[in-house]
Amino acid sequence: MSVWQVDFYRRPLRDATGQVLWELLICEATHSFTYDALCPQQSANVSWLVSQLQKAADTSGLPDVIQVFRPQSLSLLTSSAQQLGIAVEATRRTPALKQWLQERASQYSKQDNYTGEAYN
Repeated sequence: MSVWQVDFYRRPLRDATGQVLWELLICEATHSFTYDALCPQQSANVSWLVSQLQKAADTSGLPDVIQVFRPQSLSLLTSSAQQLGIAVEATRRTPALKQWLQERASQYSKQDNYTGEAYN
């Protein structure tokens, strides 16, 4: 059974037009597969997510289950996954994703488009 750990949430970054950026992170528990994409807040919706999930699937195929730990992104990811026939599991047990998020968080302040906002 294939399982992706997924996060989709706003980051302390802005694009060239000043729009807040949202980041999609997808990984498998072993980090044998990872995928990331940024989108401006105005594009952060189900259609964009479906498109990105399909792009990620081009590499490894669609998963059987998407695990989501962040309640704020659960409804968007659930709606997107339903369109693709993927089950969604709300869980706090996403250690690979959380490790990757910590690594990413340490890099945001080094980027030119960093807003200076705190990010945990």
